[in-house]
Amino acid sequence: MPLADPIPREEEMPLTAALLPKDNKPSPVEIQEMFHAMVLERNLDALPVSLGKALDWARADDFPSLLALADKLPPSFWRTQVMVESVRLWARLDPRAALAYTEALPPGGFRLRARTAVVREWTRRAPVGVLDWAQSIQETSTRDWEVARVLSLWAETDPPAVGARIAMIPAGPDRDWVIEPVAGQWATRDGAAALEWGQSLPEGDVRNRATDAVLSRWAASDPEAVTHHLSLLTEKTDKVELMRRLVSKWAEKDLGAALKWAEALPEGKPRIRAIQEAMDSWIEADPAAAIDYVRAMAPTLREKVACRVIAEWTADDPEDALGWILGFSDRQDREYNLNIAMKEWAGTDLRAASRWAEGITRGHDRILVFAVLGEAWHGADEQEASAWLESLSTGPSRDVAVVRFASELQESAPQDAILWIETIEDEKVKQENLLQIAMTWIRAEPEPAMAWISSGSLSEPMKKAVVEQLKRNGLWGEE
Repeated sequence: MPLADPIPREEEMPLTAALLPKDNKPSPVEIQEMFHAMVLERNLDALPVSLGKALDWARADDFPSLLALADKLPPSFWRTQVMVESVRLWARLDPRAALAYTEALPPGGFRLRARTAVVREWTRRAPVGVLDWAQSIQETSTRDWEVARVLSLWAETDPPAVGARIAMIPAGPDRDWVIEPVAGQWATRDGAAALEWGQSLPEGDVRNRATDAVLSRWAASDPEAVTHHLSLLTEKTDKVELMRRLVSKWAEKDLGAALKWAEALPEGKPRIRAIQEAMDSWIEADPAAAIDYVRAMAPTLREKVACRVIAEWTADDPEDALGWILGFSDRQDREYNLNIAMKEWAGTDLRAASRWAEGITRGHDRILVFAVLGEAWHGADEQEASAWLESLSTGPSRDVAVVRFASELQESAPQDAILWIETIEDEKVKQENLLQIAMTWIRAEPEPAMAWISSGSLSEPMKKAVVEQLKRNGLWGEE
């Protein structure tokens, strides 16, 4: 059968598996017949072995005709697999010719698969040569893609060599583009070495992305190994950060396992940060379940991780959330979460939040809540805001609400801000805030500001100190 003849229908093709060469090198026609026999077998699982035997004696020059022959098969998954595997075998003999063949194919899935097969085979046999080819591509996006792919494929067999090669690339986008995929591929072979390499990169986004890629791949394949490795680290800062990153990536794939591991850690900052990271993933996926989980925690742990769920809890049931926070024993944790919850509630129902706040009796908690409300009321209706401030009983909580409200006015309406500050009960707080408004006002409107400083409600010692400071700074006019 001539090599260029049209391929016959499958039922007309003779089964010629017995024609495999024994002692003599087969002719092109015999190679074609063996190729036909393999095609007729249609054994997808045995394709690489069968095709390898059929083309064992094939020369590089034989492949264009063989591929043309296979191309005449009826369109099917089998036909595609035969052609892709044939191109790969061609790449063993002449990768550049095989690559040129793929570049001439029409755009589409087959072209991409064939090209990938060639690059993979070439990388397996001559990684330096294929990398030189990739780096010689003129079009930037194509070059970056191919370089990253070659290095990633190379990393499947020799990641340390790839790491050394990357170190030779000047810092910049060309290098940054390839680090993450190589780090992830390295992690599948040697997570500890990959992590050490990633951590050796200069601090910054590229190092973080490389570290995330390693931890994500390593945790997916062997979570016990990666967690044991991190537990042995001695540098506390790196240990906490790496554990945080590990849990973040792990929780995206298996939240239950990540959270169980985090809770089993020894008491300390790494454990808290790890649980917080797991909760971040949970709160996005199922806020109600995450909130229930936190509520069931031991009190000391609950107070440390509450900040991760408190905004969502407040949006769902603000009085329940705030009542829970007010029971925290640790003042720092209580005030931190109280601030988050009040800002959330004030942003959605300021009037209800303000009514609830009247019931707070503990002094420092009340002051913090009214500070949040004073700032929030600035964005509300002016008359309603004024009515609310005037309704408050004199004392520290009203003073702080007025200060926060007036601070939002000092640049746009300094005279109104002054009028509010003048209602503050605490004289020291009043004078300090009047001074702050005056210093801001004089930079924007010197004349009216200087007039108010001369005749306004600043105390005489404060007024004298302000005028002297303004003169030194050249902001006070001639008397």
